[in-house]
Amino acid sequence: RFNSWSRALILAGYIIPKSDWSIESVTPEEGGWLSGFFAGEGCFTIHKTITPRGNTRYEATITISQRIDNPQPILEIIRILGLAQEMCNLTIQGEHQKKDTAYNCNPVYTLAIRRASVIKERWIPLFDRYHLRSKKEAELKIFRQVIDILDNRLRNGMFRMQYTEAEKALLENLNEQMKEIHKYHKPENDISFRKDGK
Repeated sequence: RFNSWSRALILAGYIIPKSDWSIESVTPEEGGWLSGFFAGEGCFTIHKTITPRGNTRYEATITISQRIDNPQPILEIIRILGLAQEMCNLTIQGEHQKKDTAYNCNPVYTLAIRRASVIKERWIPLFDRYHLRSKKEAELKIFRQVIDILDNRLRNGMFRMQYTEAEKALLENLNEQMKEIHKYHKPENDISFRKDGK
């Protein structure tokens, strides 16, 4: 287990986070692995909250979780994308859950990236070059639109200002689209291999 960010960076193979990162520094093997790993283990989420003053706020987050006895994938992601501590959060979840009351309750490391600029400058170029498949591809199309809005507001000094009516309508629509994709839809066809050959 790594108990500090410095320890995590050391285990990942470097001590000082990369400041000159670019997509060109990611090898095809690393990019293909990370994209495939994220397709199976990662998550795009859009959070809508209402502030005490009644204002609506949206946050777009990338998360990846792994059991604490298998931290290497998390460390590889930190290394490949050159993630510094201020770029993301790394936490332990489920450490105090009772095993007799929770399913798949082993504690996990959860890597969460909430900064729109980091997602736009590191994750989006990765997925543009090493494409996601299946539902994750559809999720990315929605997610990157939210990131564009949030990142543009931040760059233009509007992060703490209320959304325009057009922004609110678009963000609400994108949020509903993401919810629909995340729903379970019963498949029309069964593709399993049956012993009876049917």
